[in-house]
Amino acid sequence: MRQAIAAVIGRLEQQSLEVRIRALVHPGDLDAFWSETKHAMRARIADDIEQIDPPDSSQELTAEQIGILGRVELRHVRTALPSLEPKSQNLSPWQKASVIKHRPGP
Repeated sequence: MRQAIAAVIGRLEQQSLEVRIRALVHPGDLDAFWSETKHAMRARIADDIEQIDPPDSSQELTAEQIGILGRVELRHVRTALPSLEPKSQNLSPWQKASVIKHRPGP
């Protein structure tokens, strides 16, 4: 599995911001994804997260926003992407409910 994840990470380095962000929704919840991600790529993903505009509190979240913000539940993601937690804390109560409904977990 680690080899497959390493191959995905290698391809992500060449992709657009949108593709890298979308990629976080699925393998981004795997601890193996972060253990295989080199520091430079982690920094690039963190920069990508910084570029995401916070959603307006009166708007519905997109599936992509829900997927990314839901990863804040995972300790290894919070450690790798510290800027993600403040973005999730600034959501309206109904936006938080949407994220919680779709969050990964046991």
